[in-house]
Amino acid sequence: VMSDYHLRCELRGHDEDVRGVLACDIGIATSSRDKTAKIWSEESASSYSPTTTLVGHTDYVGPIVYVPPGLVEALPAGVLVTGSRDSSLKVWDTASGRCIASCGGHAYQVTSAALLPDGGVVSASLDKTLKVWRLADGTCVDTLEGHEGPVLSVAVSPDGDIVSGSGDTTVRVWRGGKCAATLRGHTDTVRALAVLPGLGFVSGSHDLTLRVWDMQGNTIAELLGHTAIIFAVATLPGQNLIASG
Repeated sequence: VMSDYHLRCELRGHDEDVRGVLACDIGIATSSRDKTAKIWSEESASSYSPTTTLVGHTDYVGPIVYVPPGLVEALPAGVLVTGSRDSSLKVWDTASGRCIASCGGHAYQVTSAALLPDGGVVSASLDKTLKVWRLADGTCVDTLEGHEGPVLSVAVSPDGDIVSGSGDTTVRVWRGGKCAATLRGHTDTVRALAVLPGLGFVSGSHDLTLRVWDMQGNTIAELLGHTAIIFAVATLPGQNLIASG
């Protein structure tokens, strides 16, 4: 019921528009066109303040990934990973704001990133590739090639399958470093992806539709109703609920 929701507080501190928002165990993380990311902590029921500003990217920052403590042995306290139009990803100590590692290898903007079950991160780029990174030292351990257009979205299933969406209108499923399936159905850029645990995943497109797929690449449903490009999609764990915008 809409009346149950109200504005609790506003977070102000970035100098330009905000490109990403992530709620996680350490608070709220945001990224911006001002080339920084910020970590915000709750001060009161109606106030958050920026406790750490992450400075180091040379162009605007978009994707944010949180790696929780204990997932990577070499990074026991956990880290935040950011991707940028400067073509790099950076790994940050969340307490000090220090850059632990810089992941360089993409030729163009990093558009999306997602956490892998083993604590690595996979990134998508306008250079038509995805890359898998070891965060402790910023090493690229695999490059996934096959898309014929910029890769704009990436998601990871609970068992580690990588799903990517591209300007070539396809969705690809990657397993063991190889393309296991190329899914066709959208007629324009695939902009957004989200996993539906136990079922498959959902894709959102510039063609104004969403598609629900199983992990074998079969279309379960096509969702109609939007009258403009779909930029974002999210799912609620434990429920077959999809939100799109």
